[in-house]
Amino acid sequence: MIRSKLIKWLKWGMACCMLVPFLAWQAKDTSFQPTDTKGFIAEMQKQFAEVQTIKKKENHREELERKVRDTHRMLMHDYPVYYDWWLQDGNDAKDIKDGKDVNWFRGSFSRQLSLRMQKLNITTAVNDTPESIEAAFQSYLKACERRRAERLETFTANQPEIVFTKFRTLRPSFFAYTEGVSDARAECNYFAGGSLSKIKMNGIWAEEETLLTDEDGVYRDPNLHFDGQHLLFSWKKSAKDDDFHLYEMDLKTREVKQLTLGKGHADIEGIYLPDENILFNSTRSGSAVDCWFTEVSNMYLCDREGRYMRQVGFDQVHTTTPTLLDDGRVVYTRWDYNDRGQVWAQPLFQMNPDGTGQAEYYGMNSWFPTTVAHTRQIPGTRKVMTVFMGHHNPQHGKLGIIDPEAGRD
Repeated sequence: MIRSKLIKWLKWGMACCMLVPFLAWQAKDTSFQPTDTKGFIAEMQKQFAEVQTIKKKENHREELERKVRDTHRMLMHDYPVYYDWWLQDGNDAKDIKDGKDVNWFRGSFSRQLSLRMQKLNITTAVNDTPESIEAAFQSYLKACERRRAERLETFTANQPEIVFTKFRTLRPSFFAYTEGVSDARAECNYFAGGSLSKIKMNGIWAEEETLLTDEDGVYRDPNLHFDGQHLLFSWKKSAKDDDFHLYEMDLKTREVKQLTLGKGHADIEGIYLPDENILFNSTRSGSAVDCWFTEVSNMYLCDREGRYMRQVGFDQVHTTTPTLLDDGRVVYTRWDYNDRGQVWAQPLFQMNPDGTGQAEYYGMNSWFPTTVAHTRQIPGTRKVMTVFMGHHNPQHGKLGIIDPEAGRD
C-alpha cells in the first residue's frame, strides 16, 4: 500500500517540479549548476532523522506516508540535481519501478549513503558521525559530477544550443486537444503565461537565456531553420482576443515576424521544409471531431511569408506532431478513426513534403501503444525515437525507439 502510494506521489512530485521553471519564467538568464552541497547534505540528514522519529510512533502509517511524500517533493524542488543523483543510485531497476527508490529511509543513513557510494566504486568508509557523513557525501557528489561529465562528453563536444518553450501542462480530455481556440465549440485548453527560451552548455551545466515572455500568452512548437539563424514557433497572445499563429524570429537580431493571421483559427506545430515552405497543423478546415465538439487540426502548407496557404491533409480527425526525416519524408501522428473505435489507434503515418504519398509508417494494426507521437529520427539511422502514450491523457508517456525495418506493427 505504501509502495503504490509512493509511486503515485513520485509522479505527482515530478510533475510539480516540472512547473518550477515556469513559475520563474520572467528571469532573463539562469544557470542550472547546483552549488549548495552543504545545505543538501544537512537537509538529507534532517529529513532522514525526522522520518525515523515518526516510525517509532504507534499507528504511524498515514503520518509516515505524508512525511515521505512531502520530503520527496521538497527535495526535488530545492535540490533537483543532487536529489536526482541520489534517487538514481538508490536501488536496482525493479526497486525503482516499485517505488522503493523514493522510500530511502530504511536502515541507517550511513548505510544508504554507503549503498550509493558502492554504485560509483567509492571505497571510502562511512559511519554515522557527522564528520564521516560530510566527507563521504562530498566524495559521492563529486563522483556524480564526474559521471555527468562522462555521460555528456559527446553531447557537449559541439557546444549545443537548444530552444524550448515553457508553459503550464495541459490536461485535455484527448491528448491532441491543445489548440485553445478563442471561440472553441467545446473544451478550450489554455493557461496564460509562458516563455520562449534557449539554453547553451557551459561545460556540463546548462545556462538559460529567455528570448520572449508573455504573461497573458503562450508560446509553443519551436522549430529551427536549417540555417540555424531563424526560429519558427506558434504564439497565442491572449485567451479570448487571439489565437495561435505562426511567427518567425531572427536569432541574430531577435526581430519577430508574424506569418499567419485570422481569429478563430489555431496554427500550430509548424516545421520548416527543405523547399523553404512551412508545414503546420491548423483548425482552418472548420471540421469537428466525431465523438465530441472540438475542432479538428489537419495539415497545411504555406511559404515563409505565410502566403499561398493550402490544405494538404483531409483527415476525418486530428493529425499531429509532424517531423522531418533525413530523406525528406514527413512523419506524423494520425488519429485513425475509420471503421474502428475512437481510442485505438494513433499510429505514425508518412508523406512527401508536398502532402502526397500519405501512407502508414508504423503501428496501423497495433492496439498498443495506443498513441505514438513527438517522433524524431535518430541521426545516421533509420530508427526514430518517440513517445508512447494513451488516448485520454496529457502529452506525456514513455520514451521508445522504433525500427520500421524490423516491422511496421
